[in-house]
Amino acid sequence: MTLLLASQAVNAQATLQIPKLGSAERTALLDCLRADKSTQGLNQLWKVKKVVFFDVTNRVKGGWAYVSAKPGTLDGKHKQDPVNVVLQQNGGKWKLIESVSDEVGPAENPDAAFKEWYTKFIASHKSCPVEIFPAHF
Repeated sequence: MTLLLASQAVNAQATLQIPKLGSAERTALLDCLRADKSTQGLNQLWKVKKVVFFDVTNRVKGGWAYVSAKPGTLDGKHKQDPVNVVLQQNGGKWKLIESVSDEVGPAENPDAAFKEWYTKFIASHKSCPVEIFPAHF
């Protein structure tokens, strides 16, 4: 029975997951983003206790996650361009590994610039599954 449960847990991680609104995993991903220094700076700049995220896309597989989200305030007074990050889970906690380069969005061809960025990322993080990355930036 224990072997079957362990096998099911491994198989669950082998498929791409998209944590839904309100799920514990999505909350953990966004809380990791909130803990980042740049988001903490927005808290101070906007004079709010908690930055919220809009237009969230998250993809999780094998202890890795790609998150794209627009930071803002609940009252809608403040919104930023999306942040795009790669997170890794270790010991049950998510850690921000790298943000997508600021040069990708304004590039002449953002899709090509993003593909170049994530190709370099994957080369240096071989355990990261390419499936977490979106097809288009």
